[in-house]
Amino acid sequence: VLDRIRHHIETETVFKGQVSDSHFKITRITNYRNGFLPVVEGSIYSNETGSKVNITMRLSKFVMGSWVIWIIISLFIFIGLISKFGMLNFRSFIPLLALMFIYLVSVILFNFEAKKAKRLLETMLR
Repeated sequence: VLDRIRHHIETETVFKGQVSDSHFKITRITNYRNGFLPVVEGSIYSNETGSKVNITMRLSKFVMGSWVIWIIISLFIFIGLISKFGMLNFRSFIPLLALMFIYLVSVILFNFEAKKAKRLLETMLR
């Protein structure tokens, strides 16, 4: 299994990244910029019938850092609007609603890219 992953990474056909003795960390190669491409981290274990591959997918550290900044900015704006108007009204919640919208779009785009990466990884490992 590791040899197949190494081969695809060395030839850089679908994924790029690093492979060690029993772990790998890869991302899909695209011809365009996409912050929602998942970072695929996996561990390979031997069992009675062959090998088992456990993977986790996450956003890149840059995107996660951007999210932290967006959350902080939105909270400051929310608190500022509450102190300016002295009460909770619709205008106060606009930054939080925008943050929820951005989060929803991010989840949809990440899941779309994660499904693509999973399909390609399954095809590669067959």
